[in-house]
Amino acid sequence: MPSTRILVPAFLICLGATAPPFADAGMPPGYFVDASQASEPRPTWLDRPGDAYTYSIRRGFTDSTLGRLLGIAEAIYPPRELMITKAVIHNRELGSDTTGVPLWWCDGPGLRRVPYAVTASAFQHYRDLIDDLKDRTIMLPGKPHPLYAAMQYLATIAERDSFATKGAMNRGVCVAHLTLLWSYDDGVFFTAIEARRTVVLDAAGNVLSVEGDGGALEEVSLSQGIGPWRRLSGYR
Repeated sequence: MPSTRILVPAFLICLGATAPPFADAGMPPGYFVDASQASEPRPTWLDRPGDAYTYSIRRGFTDSTLGRLLGIAEAIYPPRELMITKAVIHNRELGSDTTGVPLWWCDGPGLRRVPYAVTASAFQHYRDLIDDLKDRTIMLPGKPHPLYAAMQYLATIAERDSFATKGAMNRGVCVAHLTLLWSYDDGVFFTAIEARRTVVLDAAGNVLSVEGDGGALEEVSLSQGIGPWRRLSGYR
């Protein structure tokens, strides 16, 4: 599918934008929880094995209350305007699938997408790509079929007597750690991306802190494994 480069911020901010369902004071400015995603059922253990196109999903919690809180942590999204503005400032592409959805990225269409925030939509995007690649329902115009692609998603949540964040010491809270690993080989370059997020919530589901967004680490090397370099996305 052809990608769309962001050129006119004011127009695209309005295009397909939806009002946030609700927001908590402990989240960064403009962040919101997508209420429908927060309550969606998701697999706790899922694999798609294979040599070339694989994914692994692990979501760990010990009871239904923690499972509900993990769902909230996975449904926290940055403001749409922020993602579009960062894409414009850094001259990045968002792609053609931005209409009417919460944005969790500000860099790259399709395979090249770099997550700004680890969310339910983020790991679902890469999971769908793996399925499409394996079933050969996706083709990249003018490029060979990718040689390899893999996604790993690990999410855990646990009760903590205390947990320090940048702003405060939180006591009697639940802490979720979300990690998303995405890698692919397009025959020219091998790219590996790692994104992490930490969310602190109270037992009622109020979000007290969100950290890690905008710090995805990307490593690129030639397909033969020559010349790797690493950079922080730098979109904080």
